[in-house]
Amino acid sequence: MSFPRDISWSLPFLVLVLVTWQPPVTSLKHKNMICDKISECVCRFPTGHSINLTNLASTTLNFNDTKDGLVYYLNPCGQAHTPCSNGSSLCVLEEKTNHTTDLGPMNASVFSTQGMFSPVYLSYEISDLTTEIKLVCSDKPESILLLDTDIDDLEPSAEPKKYLLLQSPEACLKDADAFSDNSASNGLSSGAIFFIVLIVLWCSYILVGAVANHFLRGATGWEMIPHYQFWKNVPTLFMDGFKFVANGCKPPPSYEQI
Repeated sequence: MSFPRDISWSLPFLVLVLVTWQPPVTSLKHKNMICDKISECVCRFPTGHSINLTNLASTTLNFNDTKDGLVYYLNPCGQAHTPCSNGSSLCVLEEKTNHTTDLGPMNASVFSTQGMFSPVYLSYEISDLTTEIKLVCSDKPESILLLDTDIDDLEPSAEPKKYLLLQSPEACLKDADAFSDNSASNGLSSGAIFFIVLIVLWCSYILVGAVANHFLRGATGWEMIPHYQFWKNVPTLFMDGFKFVANGCKPPPSYEQI
Protein backbone atom coordinates (compact mmCIF):
# COMPACT_ATOMS: atom_id res chain seq x y z
CA MET A 1 0.00 0.00 0.00
CA SER A 2 1.46 3.36 -0.98
CA PHE A 3 0.54 6.82 0.16
CA PRO A 4 -0.23 9.66 -2.22
CA ARG A 5 2.76 11.87 -3.00
CA ASP A 6 1.36 14.83 -1.08
CA ILE A 7 0.93 12.77 2.14
CA SER A 8 3.87 10.38 2.27
CA TRP A 9 6.52 13.11 2.44
CA SER A 10 4.89 14.62 5.52
CA LEU A 11 4.78 11.43 7.61
CA PRO A 12 8.44 11.59 8.77
CA PHE A 13 7.96 15.23 9.67
CA LEU A 14 4.79 14.40 11.62
CA VAL A 15 6.56 11.61 13.53
CA LEU A 16 9.45 13.95 14.33
CA VAL A 17 7.06 16.58 15.68
CA LEU A 18 5.20 14.05 17.85
CA VAL A 19 8.46 12.68 19.29
CA THR A 20 10.18 15.98 20.00
CA TRP A 21 7.17 18.07 21.05
CA GLN A 22 6.55 18.23 24.77
CA PRO A 23 3.42 19.73 26.29
CA PRO A 24 3.94 22.90 28.31
CA VAL A 25 3.80 21.27 31.73
CA THR A 26 6.55 23.33 33.33
CA SER A 27 4.17 25.89 34.79
CA LEU A 28 1.86 23.17 36.09
CA LYS A 29 4.78 21.28 37.60
CA HIS A 30 5.86 24.30 39.65
CA LYS A 31 2.36 25.66 40.25
CA ASN A 32 1.95 24.54 43.86
CA MET A 33 5.59 24.61 44.97
CA ILE A 34 6.22 25.93 48.46
CA CYS A 35 9.05 28.32 49.23
CA ASP A 36 10.45 26.81 52.43
CA LYS A 37 11.72 29.28 55.01
CA ILE A 38 15.48 28.92 55.51
CA SER A 39 16.03 31.97 57.69
CA GLU A 40 14.25 35.18 58.64
CA CYS A 41 14.56 36.62 55.13
CA VAL A 42 15.46 33.64 52.93
CA CYS A 43 13.18 31.02 51.41
CA ARG A 44 14.02 28.24 49.00
CA PHE A 45 12.02 26.26 46.44
CA PRO A 46 12.52 22.49 46.00
CA THR A 47 14.29 23.25 42.70
CA GLY A 48 17.03 25.11 44.58
CA HIS A 49 15.89 28.55 43.42
CA SER A 50 15.54 31.06 46.23
CA ILE A 51 14.40 34.46 47.42
CA ASN A 52 17.20 36.00 49.47
CA LEU A 53 16.77 39.40 51.17
CA THR A 54 19.93 39.11 53.28
CA ASN A 55 21.51 42.19 51.69
CA LEU A 56 18.73 44.29 53.26
CA ALA A 57 19.74 43.28 56.79
CA SER A 58 21.46 46.61 57.50
CA THR A 59 18.65 48.70 56.00
CA THR A 60 15.37 49.90 57.47
CA LEU A 61 12.95 50.75 54.68
CA ASN A 62 10.16 53.24 55.25
CA PHE A 63 7.09 54.45 53.41
CA ASN A 64 5.10 57.58 54.21
CA ASP A 65 1.39 57.07 53.60
CA THR A 66 0.42 60.74 53.47
CA LYS A 67 -3.23 59.92 52.82
CA ASP A 68 -3.70 58.18 56.18
CA GLY A 69 -0.87 59.94 58.01
CA LEU A 70 1.05 56.70 58.59
CA VAL A 71 4.73 55.83 58.21
CA TYR A 72 5.72 52.17 57.82
CA TYR A 73 9.16 50.87 58.81
CA LEU A 74 10.53 47.49 57.72
CA ASN A 75 13.70 45.47 58.15
CA PRO A 76 12.91 42.01 56.75
CA CYS A 77 16.05 40.46 58.23
CA GLY A 78 16.22 41.84 61.74
CA GLN A 79 15.55 44.74 64.07
CA ALA A 80 13.94 47.79 62.47
CA HIS A 81 15.30 51.14 63.56
CA THR A 82 13.53 53.71 65.73
CA PRO A 83 10.62 54.32 66.19
CA CYS A 84 10.06 50.55 66.14
CA SER A 85 10.34 48.93 69.54
CA ASN A 86 13.01 46.40 70.42
CA GLY A 87 12.42 43.03 68.77
CA SER A 88 10.26 44.38 65.95
CA SER A 89 10.94 43.97 62.22
CA LEU A 90 7.87 45.90 61.10
CA CYS A 91 5.99 48.78 62.67
CA VAL A 92 3.79 51.72 61.74
CA LEU A 93 3.90 55.25 63.15
CA GLU A 94 0.73 57.35 63.36
CA GLU A 95 2.07 60.85 62.80
CA LYS A 96 -0.93 62.65 64.31
CA THR A 97 -0.61 60.98 67.71
CA ASN A 98 3.06 59.94 67.42
CA HIS A 99 1.96 56.43 68.41
CA THR A 100 3.87 53.40 67.14
CA THR A 101 2.28 50.00 66.61
CA ASP A 102 4.33 46.86 66.15
CA LEU A 103 3.17 44.85 63.15
CA GLY A 104 5.86 42.19 62.85
CA PRO A 105 7.99 40.62 65.58
CA MET A 106 11.46 39.41 64.65
CA ASN A 107 11.74 35.75 63.66
CA ALA A 108 8.00 35.62 62.97
CA SER A 109 8.00 36.10 59.19
CA VAL A 110 6.12 33.63 57.00
CA PHE A 111 6.75 33.08 53.28
CA SER A 112 3.82 32.14 51.07
CA THR A 113 3.27 31.73 47.33
CA GLN A 114 1.09 29.92 44.82
CA GLY A 115 4.12 28.58 42.94
CA MET A 116 7.66 29.33 41.82
CA PHE A 117 6.49 31.66 39.06
CA SER A 118 3.87 33.39 41.22
CA PRO A 119 4.49 36.35 43.55
CA VAL A 120 6.09 35.54 46.89
CA TYR A 121 4.62 37.18 50.00
CA LEU A 122 6.31 37.93 53.30
CA SER A 123 3.70 38.00 56.06
CA TYR A 124 3.68 39.04 59.71
CA GLU A 125 0.92 38.43 62.23
CA ILE A 126 0.55 40.00 65.64
CA SER A 127 -2.58 39.88 67.79
CA ASP A 128 -5.46 40.04 65.30
CA LEU A 129 -3.65 42.04 62.60
CA THR A 130 -1.87 40.51 59.60
CA THR A 131 0.47 42.42 57.31
CA GLU A 132 1.21 40.93 53.90
CA ILE A 133 4.19 42.23 51.92
CA LYS A 134 4.34 41.37 48.23
CA LEU A 135 7.93 40.88 47.02
CA VAL A 136 8.44 42.35 43.55
CA CYS A 137 11.62 41.89 41.53
CA SER A 138 13.08 45.19 40.35
CA ASP A 139 15.94 45.96 37.95
CA LYS A 140 16.65 49.22 39.79
CA PRO A 141 19.42 49.23 42.42
CA GLU A 142 17.36 50.78 45.21
CA SER A 143 14.78 49.00 47.36
CA ILE A 144 11.42 50.71 47.90
CA LEU A 145 8.55 50.03 50.31
CA LEU A 146 5.06 50.95 49.05
CA LEU A 147 1.39 50.25 49.59
CA ASP A 148 0.07 47.39 47.49
CA THR A 149 -2.65 49.07 45.44
CA ASP A 150 -3.42 45.96 43.37
CA ILE A 151 -5.43 44.33 46.15
CA ASP A 152 -9.07 43.72 45.30
CA ASP A 153 -11.04 45.72 47.86
CA LEU A 154 -14.12 43.61 47.18
CA GLU A 155 -12.40 40.43 48.34
CA PRO A 156 -13.77 39.58 51.80
CA SER A 157 -11.29 39.08 54.63
CA ALA A 158 -12.00 37.37 57.93
CA GLU A 159 -9.38 39.45 59.73
CA PRO A 160 -7.95 42.96 59.32
CA LYS A 161 -5.00 43.06 56.96
CA LYS A 162 -2.47 45.55 55.71
CA TYR A 163 -0.97 45.13 52.26
CA LEU A 164 2.49 46.43 51.43
CA LEU A 165 4.78 45.99 48.46
CA LEU A 166 8.57 45.67 48.47
CA GLN A 167 10.29 46.47 45.18
CA SER A 168 13.92 45.37 45.26
CA PRO A 169 16.56 43.59 43.19
CA GLU A 170 16.95 41.33 46.22
CA ALA A 171 13.37 40.12 45.67
CA CYS A 172 14.29 38.53 42.35
CA LEU A 173 14.28 34.76 42.05
CA LYS A 174 17.86 33.56 42.22
CA ASP A 175 19.26 30.51 40.46
CA ALA A 176 20.12 27.36 42.34
CA ASP A 177 23.87 28.03 42.04
CA ALA A 178 23.40 31.54 43.39
CA PHE A 179 21.63 30.43 46.54
CA SER A 180 23.66 31.13 49.65
CA ASP A 181 22.93 31.82 53.28
CA ASN A 182 25.04 31.88 56.41
CA SER A 183 25.24 28.11 56.61
CA ALA A 184 25.77 27.50 52.91
CA SER A 185 28.41 30.22 52.53
CA ASN A 186 30.71 28.28 54.85
CA GLY A 187 30.59 25.16 52.69
CA LEU A 188 33.36 23.84 50.47
CA SER A 189 33.61 25.05 46.90
CA SER A 190 33.52 22.64 43.97
CA GLY A 191 37.24 23.24 43.37
CA ALA A 192 38.12 22.34 46.95
CA ILE A 193 36.01 19.17 46.73
CA PHE A 194 37.76 18.23 43.48
CA PHE A 195 41.22 18.55 45.02
CA ILE A 196 40.17 16.62 48.12
CA VAL A 197 38.89 13.76 45.94
CA LEU A 198 42.08 13.93 43.85
CA ILE A 199 44.30 13.70 46.94
CA VAL A 200 42.27 10.79 48.35
CA LEU A 201 42.52 8.90 45.06
CA TRP A 202 46.26 9.59 44.85
CA CYS A 203 46.89 8.34 48.38
CA SER A 204 44.75 5.26 47.73
CA TYR A 205 46.70 4.56 44.53
CA ILE A 206 50.06 4.75 46.33
CA LEU A 207 48.92 2.75 49.39
CA VAL A 208 47.10 -0.04 47.55
CA GLY A 209 49.85 -0.29 44.92
CA ALA A 210 52.62 -0.46 47.53
CA VAL A 211 50.82 -3.20 49.48
CA ALA A 212 50.16 -5.19 46.30
CA ASN A 213 53.79 -4.91 45.10
CA HIS A 214 55.14 -5.95 48.49
CA PHE A 215 52.96 -9.02 49.04
CA LEU A 216 52.49 -10.16 45.44
CA ARG A 217 55.91 -9.35 43.98
CA GLY A 218 58.06 -9.20 47.09
CA ALA A 219 59.13 -5.61 46.36
CA THR A 220 60.86 -3.59 49.06
CA GLY A 221 61.93 0.02 49.49
CA TRP A 222 61.28 2.41 46.59
CA GLU A 223 60.28 -0.49 44.35
CA MET A 224 57.06 -0.82 46.35
CA ILE A 225 55.80 2.38 44.71
CA PRO A 226 53.42 1.41 41.86
CA HIS A 227 54.92 2.10 38.41
CA TYR A 228 58.14 3.14 40.08
CA GLN A 229 60.17 3.30 36.86
CA PHE A 230 57.62 5.62 35.27
CA TRP A 231 57.59 8.04 38.20
CA LYS A 232 61.39 7.86 38.37
CA ASN A 233 61.61 9.02 34.75
CA VAL A 234 59.03 11.82 35.11
CA PRO A 235 61.65 14.57 35.81
CA THR A 236 63.61 13.49 32.74
CA LEU A 237 60.46 13.47 30.62
CA PHE A 238 59.58 16.99 31.81
CA MET A 239 63.09 18.16 30.92
CA ASP A 240 62.87 16.63 27.44
CA GLY A 241 59.50 18.28 26.93
CA PHE A 242 60.87 21.66 28.01
CA LYS A 243 63.81 21.34 25.60
CA PHE A 244 61.42 20.34 22.80
CA VAL A 245 59.29 23.45 23.34
CA ALA A 246 62.35 25.69 23.70
CA ASN A 247 63.63 24.32 20.38
CA GLY A 248 60.48 25.50 18.61
CA CYS A 249 58.76 22.11 18.83
CA LYS A 250 61.38 20.64 16.47
CA PRO A 251 63.03 17.26 17.10
CA PRO A 252 66.72 17.36 18.04
CA PRO A 253 69.18 16.69 15.17
CA SER A 254 70.05 13.03 14.74
CA TYR A 255 73.56 11.56 14.39
CA GLU A 256 73.12 11.13 10.62
CA GLN A 257 72.21 14.82 10.22
CA ILE A 258 75.32 15.85 12.14
